[in-house]
Amino acid sequence: RARGGVAARAGPQALSKIIETQAATLAALSVLDRGLCVDFLFGQSSKGFFEFAARHPGLMARMASAAIDAIADGEKNKVARKPPTEADFNLLETALVMGGLSKAEIEALLDGRHPDPPIPDERLCEAGGVYLDGMKGLPEEPRLRLYALAVELMAKM
Repeated sequence: RARGGVAARAGPQALSKIIETQAATLAALSVLDRGLCVDFLFGQSSKGFFEFAARHPGLMARMASAAIDAIADGEKNKVARKPPTEADFNLLETALVMGGLSKAEIEALLDGRHPDPPIPDERLCEAGGVYLDGMKGLPEEPRLRLYALAVELMAKM
């Protein structure tokens, strides 16, 4: 957890690699179990995820390697980024709307607000993929600010 801030200060390649491995894991989970996909998306661990991890050691190794590489890169390069701006979040929200997400789905992803009735796991898992793709499609500076924030938040989960 303490290293999340260090990883967030990594260079563009190392920081992007973390998000890419998260996207690969989300994609693998979406095929096998949409409930686990949503748990992963929101940083919840479960017995099912540990079983998934045991069956996918290569993917888990890539995730761990990406995190370790980003920590090492962040310690070395100490890239100072400002936090994401309102304009950055507006760009992301526009990308998510263009990706077909509803306001409720966007709020669930960005703010952790879950509507009543809840969004079905199948749809929320898909929305998670749209979210990661949406960030990936942003211009470099806003994308890296958002990636850095995401890495810091992931470390706190």
